[in-house]
Amino acid sequence: MTSKITQKAFDRIAASYDQDFGANPVGLKLRERCHLLFKKYFQSPGLLWDAGCGSGLDALALARSGYRIVATDQATAMLAEVVKKIEQNQLHDSIMTIQKALDSPDLGRLLREVGPISGIYSNFGALNCLENLVTFARTCASLLPKDAFLVLIYMGRFSPLESLYYLLKAKPGPMIRRFSSSSQTARLGNCAIPIRYYSSANMYSYFRPFFSIIEIVPLGIILPPPFLFPCPALEKHIDWLARWDRLIATCKLCREWGDHTALVLQRNDNELPHET
Repeated sequence: MTSKITQKAFDRIAASYDQDFGANPVGLKLRERCHLLFKKYFQSPGLLWDAGCGSGLDALALARSGYRIVATDQATAMLAEVVKKIEQNQLHDSIMTIQKALDSPDLGRLLREVGPISGIYSNFGALNCLENLVTFARTCASLLPKDAFLVLIYMGRFSPLESLYYLLKAKPGPMIRRFSSSSQTARLGNCAIPIRYYSSANMYSYFRPFFSIIEIVPLGIILPPPFLFPCPALEKHIDWLARWDRLIATCKLCREWGDHTALVLQRNDNELPHET
């Protein structure tokens, strides 16, 4: 499961998350592209599972577009932020919450009790904090019908501008940490949390028996790392950088680059050997 250290770290930043990252110029551009991906693959509004919902920014946007969302997270304070958004926007019939780690063995049962899930997404690195991707992958496979889509957005192994930034700062540790397949330490607010970075092949290996790859989309190839903001000198160029970022992302040679990677999978007809 997500470590208690990680849960406490997210609880501590929950109240300021929307302001610190949700309103971050790069965060806004990345989230805009994520939402376009969600709407591309979840075309018929149905019940979606937001796996690792954080403060509920994605759930709120999709609910406003007509989807129903079941949002799950382990962090108590993050879910409290989701509940605030539900109440402020009168979305009680569109968003429901469950407090559980993504790799909890009984999460699949709880989600099935809500209703048939038509699509699943996990955004902005929730999976990088997860200790057991095998259980999560099996839960996804148990919930989705054949041909349904799963969109995973996680931090990949190579972020060019992040590496360049740390190179110029003469910090070799942070510069190369993404290349390691073992658990690394990252800063979240004032806390140090364990985290893993994944190539698309490594991430897909957990889902391969039950899903096929449809698309790999790098996000944030030349957009500056979000932690560089606020920075007025960069902000005035953000629209231009975002346009070029989308263009470069179409190059297959660059699909493993970027601050995040979107891996779009489709459920095949292989059955689970045992019920999750």
